[in-house]
Amino acid sequence: MPGIPEHMQRAWHHWAQAVFHILERESGPLAEEPFPEDWQAMEEFARKFDSRPYEPTDSGHRVATAMMHFFAERWFPAPLRAFGRDLTRYLAGERVCQLHRIGWIGPRRERAIRLFLKMLFLAYRVLPDARTPLPDRLRRTRRTNAQLRELEPYSRQRSFSAR
Repeated sequence: MPGIPEHMQRAWHHWAQAVFHILERESGPLAEEPFPEDWQAMEEFARKFDSRPYEPTDSGHRVATAMMHFFAERWFPAPLRAFGRDLTRYLAGERVCQLHRIGWIGPRRERAIRLFLKMLFLAYRVLPDARTPLPDRLRRTRRTNAQLRELEPYSRQRSFSAR
């Protein structure tokens, strides 16, 4: 990933190493396996890993199909779900789609997805952030001590007057 500052490379490497040590495979945990010692070694490992020949499997097909459908159903309304599935194919890449037998998209759809992503990134850069920062939300919803006392199910005054 070109352009990532050195401090972020170190942070990503530490995060990946921590995740690696908690992963397990069918033959056992990965914690005993060696992990790349730095960012450059991790990039080289990723290149070699991605270039290995993989055999298509039925479980890989089922998982890829399920993930593609889940993403489309979660983030797109019914008329746009085919676009959502195409978006997942585009983001996964042609090699992964061919390996898992989920099909690749046509050139027109690929151009439409590229245009959609460019517009999306441009909108994020140009438009203001619609989310309200957490401190502002807390200030708006924070209750005063008097309001909190009113919410208590058994205030001290009621419990003394009941005796």
